[in-house]
Amino acid sequence: ALLPAPAPLVSILSHIAKDMAIFVQELRLASDNSGPLNWLVGGYYRDAEIIGDANSQFDFGSGLPPFPEFPFINDEFSESWAVFGDINYDLTDRLNVGVGLRYFEEDRESVKNGVTQTGTFDAVSPRFYGHYALTDNVNLYTNIGKGFRSGGFNAFGQPTYEPETAWSYEIGSKMQLWDGMLTTDLALFYTDYSDYQDTGILPPPSLPFSFTNNGGEVEVIGIDWTILWRPTEQLTLGFNGSYVDAELVEQEGIPGSTSIEVGDEPNA
Repeated sequence: ALLPAPAPLVSILSHIAKDMAIFVQELRLASDNSGPLNWLVGGYYRDAEIIGDANSQFDFGSGLPPFPEFPFINDEFSESWAVFGDINYDLTDRLNVGVGLRYFEEDRESVKNGVTQTGTFDAVSPRFYGHYALTDNVNLYTNIGKGFRSGGFNAFGQPTYEPETAWSYEIGSKMQLWDGMLTTDLALFYTDYSDYQDTGILPPPSLPFSFTNNGGEVEVIGIDWTILWRPTEQLTLGFNGSYVDAELVEQEGIPGSTSIEVGDEPNA
């Protein structure tokens, strides 16, 4: 029996040149940590300009000649700022609790082959945390916070993608034992992503361009650990590692635009 001919391969060859100019400034004002109440306030500003020119080419393999190269202009402009504050208080000699808040806003402009797209993205991101000294050498902590990543724009008339948000929960411990000869750090974490930004390839009948869309909801659970042992002042032995399990639990976005489905590990 004759075997079916293999499907032609598709590759996109690109020659990219980029010029970047980025200015970042951050200012902070904090208490001197001399009492049970401590605080911090600050501001952040970033202005970025990325000029990108590329020549792209399709190659379908199987001995077929590649398509002629075509230019692709991809210029990105971003101006963002944020204000933030944090306050924590020693409830007892061993227990400290705190809360933080950050407001972020970004104006983005994208110019792709003469098509200009603009958008403004903003978010309020809280944080809650606590530390408890179980003993002088054993500390427990917890941290809950909300993360944010701005949305953006795709080329060739494809839909824009929305911001990505993530709630993260962490508990852990830090210990020093045997007069400091043994140090251990252990952390358990869980993160819930909403509107996860996933990069895929446009399905047929579109040309196979890479694009970004909001792929759905992703859950991540994991553990980090570090163990350091100092048998002598001149010798330190260490063992560290992590285990992470990530899963797409709810799928959204353009059907057929990604190879992962519910239950799969999301793209990096």
